[in-house]
Amino acid sequence: MPTINGKGQASTLSNDDIDKILSLASMTYRGVFAIAAFTGCRISEALSLDAKFLDLKCGSITFTETKTKTDRTVPIDPELMEILTGLDLPIHGYLFSSPKTSGHLTRSGAGKELKAICDDLGLVGVSTHSFRRSLATVLHSNGAPLKSIASITGHKSLDSLQRYIDITPEDQRSALALRRR
Repeated sequence: MPTINGKGQASTLSNDDIDKILSLASMTYRGVFAIAAFTGCRISEALSLDAKFLDLKCGSITFTETKTKTDRTVPIDPELMEILTGLDLPIHGYLFSSPKTSGHLTRSGAGKELKAICDDLGLVGVSTHSFRRSLATVLHSNGAPLKSIASITGHKSLDSLQRYIDITPEDQRSALALRRR
């Protein structure tokens, strides 16, 4: 997929863009995209989730199949909770199992669905990684401490996390306004 200014980074999405994507996603991928958007996980982490690690009673998701090989538990946002309780999710095995294999849905399948949706919406430079970048960016813009964001996204260093965060002109104005406080 195209990237922003050829820099190899997926576009960030507004909350409205994410809402539109989720409304157009098939029932097969709606939960996958929602988990990625509301937890900042990698798409492969959402796809490989085992049902036993989704705790709707306690309101948390534990990611165990992570790039860093470190488990992390993320609270479930109320909007994500609403989406997940509206889906017919299994109570055993993969949350997003493939109807064609004994495994889970694939990254390429998720990417194809997302690309088709984004083409329909006229969104450019979007990939499944856009959900991850978008959450980090919006949390930062809303004042969340970097360490809190890293604990959600699973980034091991603040340097790597900072590459995910887009700074807008509004962010710059807000930062400069702090000089007057």
